[in-house]
Amino acid sequence: MPEHYFSSKPASAEREIVIKDRVRGNYLTLYSAPSVFSKDHIDPGSRLLAQRCKIDSSMSVLDLGCGYGIVGIAVAKAFPGVRIVATDINERACELTKRNATENGVAIDVRCGNLYDRVPESFDAILLNPPQTAGKAVCFAMIDLGRAHLKPGGAFYLAARPAKGGKTLAARMAERIGAVDVVGRAAGYAVYRSTSPL
Repeated sequence: MPEHYFSSKPASAEREIVIKDRVRGNYLTLYSAPSVFSKDHIDPGSRLLAQRCKIDSSMSVLDLGCGYGIVGIAVAKAFPGVRIVATDINERACELTKRNATENGVAIDVRCGNLYDRVPESFDAILLNPPQTAGKAVCFAMIDLGRAHLKPGGAFYLAARPAKGGKTLAARMAERIGAVDVVGRAAGYAVYRSTSPL
């Protein structure tokens, strides 16, 4: 049975893949490998999420389901001083995020675990490109549990294709977190933002 990028302990052979790209005005070098999400290139949803989230250097941010770290690293490069915590169930992805943070000269607190298991604190923003292949229940849990990890007035950002479940996920955000607006669209993706009540 093939491994998914949401497997906790990938057993596939490791093979270094190097991605060089520019996101949010900064050139990044990223290391990837088999059995992680979008291993060969930056996913368009992740790129849009990194570019369109409204962040500043005073904020604390959770990169939920971080993969090899593209979203958190791009935000950390663009906003020196921002506090980033990145988490993923995939141990290989977490190791790659640590390596990529070092390679790109940013500080990221990487914690390997399922959903919010290793994340007791609350944040000004949560950034998520959900693992839709894992199923609706997993994506809903990421949204539902997110409310408890947002500070009052904090924002939950989610990148998805409106025609491929994005509208359903946005409706769940509105129901569980707060009013939703769209802060960006590109390449068939939208970035939805839901703000926690003050």
